[in-house]
Amino acid sequence: MKITKQQLRRIIKEEKAKVLAEEKVRSAVRCKLQESYMVPLYPLEENLIDDFFADPAAKVDHAAAEWIVDLVQKRPGAYTLANLESEMYQDGFTRTRVKQQVKKLLSTGELEQAPDGTLS
Repeated sequence: MKITKQQLRRIIKEEKAKVLAEEKVRSAVRCKLQESYMVPLYPLEENLIDDFFADPAAKVDHAAAEWIVDLVQKRPGAYTLANLESEMYQDGFTRTRVKQQVKKLLSTGELEQAPDGTLS
């Protein structure tokens, strides 16, 4: 069976219309689902949605910052930047990430550095 150019164009046009209509339906469903999740029934749901859409690197930065603050608060004056880098490197954090987070915490005032280099 031969198909003419005109018939092929019509078939392509019909298939394209089907795909676009399907995409409209999917988009509408996706929108409704998002709207239903944006009205949280419990505070936990809101955190789950935030976690789902959060940038993985930002999550790791946040975890590193929390870990640094926790370690320093448990033993103030016991850590220098080098000690902290070594300890957190063993736990899977890169030295660069630890340095960046310590600088950030120092600049925001969440940590303080003594003249001898210890953190508190």
